[in-house]
Amino acid sequence: MEENGKKGYGIHSLKMRILLIINVSVLLATIANLAIVIPMVRNNMLEVNKNYIFDMAKSYGKTMQQIYDTMGEKMYEDGTVERVLGGASIAGVETSYVYLVDKQGIMRYHPTAQGQPVNNSVIARLVEQMASDIKPPAEIVRYSIDGDARFTGYYISDRMNFIVVFTAAEEEILAPMNSMIMRSVIGAICALIVCSILAFGSVIRAVKPIAAITAVIQKLGELDLTSDDAQRALCKRKDETGGMSRAITRLTDKLAQVLGDLQKQSLYLMEAAQSLDKNTQETINSVGQVEQAVGDIASGATSQADETQTATENVVAMGEMINTTSGEVTTLNGKSQGIAEASDGAMRVLDELGDINRKAVEAVHVIYKQTNTTNDSAQKIREATTLISAIAEETNLLSLNASIEAARAGEQGRGFAVVAAQIQKLAEQSNQSANQIEQIIASLLGDTATAVRTMNEVQEIMDEQNNKVISASTIVGKVKHEIDDTLAGIRNIADATQEMQNARNTVVDVVQNLTAIAEENAASTQETSASVTEIASIIEDIANNASSLKDIAAHLDADMRQFKIG
Repeated sequence: MEENGKKGYGIHSLKMRILLIINVSVLLATIANLAIVIPMVRNNMLEVNKNYIFDMAKSYGKTMQQIYDTMGEKMYEDGTVERVLGGASIAGVETSYVYLVDKQGIMRYHPTAQGQPVNNSVIARLVEQMASDIKPPAEIVRYSIDGDARFTGYYISDRMNFIVVFTAAEEEILAPMNSMIMRSVIGAICALIVCSILAFGSVIRAVKPIAAITAVIQKLGELDLTSDDAQRALCKRKDETGGMSRAITRLTDKLAQVLGDLQKQSLYLMEAAQSLDKNTQETINSVGQVEQAVGDIASGATSQADETQTATENVVAMGEMINTTSGEVTTLNGKSQGIAEASDGAMRVLDELGDINRKAVEAVHVIYKQTNTTNDSAQKIREATTLISAIAEETNLLSLNASIEAARAGEQGRGFAVVAAQIQKLAEQSNQSANQIEQIIASLLGDTATAVRTMNEVQEIMDEQNNKVISASTIVGKVKHEIDDTLAGIRNIADATQEMQNARNTVVDVVQNLTAIAEENAASTQETSASVTEIASIIEDIANNASSLKDIAAHLDADMRQFKIG
């Protein structure tokens, strides 16, 4: 397109189109004129020549009518007909001539066929009509003979004695007209050429400013908004091209102003886009760190909530164990009271046995009664010993459970573990003492049975019994002392268990509060994490838009740099 523009666009240029329109218009007008005028002229010339032929035939016919009225048939004999009709013709038409046909159809005069029957079919029909006393009107007709078109005018005499015929070839008649048409065509062609030359000059002068405007527009198309002398000269013209040039100049000025502002704004936009892109990248990094931190906090809060819940469950379970231990301690305390009472009873029995032994020597007679009493007491002591063994076993089991709970309590259960070990030791000692008492009671019962059979051995038995009573008293005293210590330890365990129960209730409340707080923190951190994730997504979209804006600004700046403002 640019190459064509530099070369005047060739056949597609406005100049050529205007010339083509003018030439085609002139040509069409000439053709239309010739198409209208030539047939009109031809018809007029034909009518003129036909009228002339008819008039010639009529004129020569009337002349021959006068001669025939004067001379009769003698006019054929003395050469009058040849003299009158011999030189008749149309000037310039060599094929034009006159001949005369009598009523028998013989050409009495003809330039080349005189004396021969008429060979013209039209004239032959006239002769036939004349033979039938029919006189056709005089007229001119067109016919062909031997392929030669001719015009023939005829005149029939009043008495229908002869027919005067004037004829000429159509081609020769129309020859002047054809020559005129040729001259007209040549003139039209010459006029067309002259008009084309004049139009070419006019179009050149008219198109020259348009070409200049085209150059201005082409420069504008090349994004060059500067003005030059040619454009300023065009603006001074008073015609339409001047108006166009002034309009284009106003357009370029406004475009230059707008583009100048756009260039400034594009620079501002580029700087803003770069700053926005940098800030969004920094924000994305910060949000990423915040998102990671919030995620860690959320994970920690969730873990804390789970661990707090687990701790709550463990504390509740420990509370249940404390309750169980407290119940067992209460039971152990009750049993220990029973053991203490039993030990007191044993001491009283031993005291009674001492008295009996002191009185045995003096009151042997009542040995059976004393033996029975001793037997009953031994049974009671056995029952007490059994009770002590059961209590010892319960105490041993309780101490075992206490040791397990102390192991579960960790550092806080060390003191409780020591107490449990002492209780276990006391239980073992109580069990040993009970076994010893059981053995003593068994031996006492055996001695009592033997005393019934062996009264002779009463003294020895009483001595031995006295020794055993003394020993048993010592043992029972020790047992009572240990039982008193055990009772004190059990009371301490009960008190510690109660304190643990109170502390457990407080810990449960605190742990439950911590669980609720941890759950709330976990929910809050999850919501915060979701919000941070949403903010990160929004900021990422902003970053993408900022990047796109940066690209657009760069592209706009590159486009703006293509313009030449001046």
